Amino acid sequence: MLDAEAKPVLLSSGKDSAIRLYELPSFKLRARIFSRREVEVDQIGPAGLFFPGDASGSVGVWKWLLAEQQKMET
Repeated sequence: MLDAEAKPVLLSSGKDSAIRLYELPSFKLRARIFSRREVEVDQIGPAGLFFPGDASGSVGVWKWLLAEQQKMET
């Protein structure tokens, strides 16, 4: 997956109820997204969207912020 600046990012989930986002090729941890239960599916969508689903049946919707949006929020 590419982030808002078109840099490659790896999404990884396991049995600890979290999704980890790593920069590539360095594998530096960029972020963790926590879920209520074990994350069972990560689906990448269009326009920077991704959808994690957990064992409770919850589905989240996340989107990369563009650099301009990040500056406006700080």
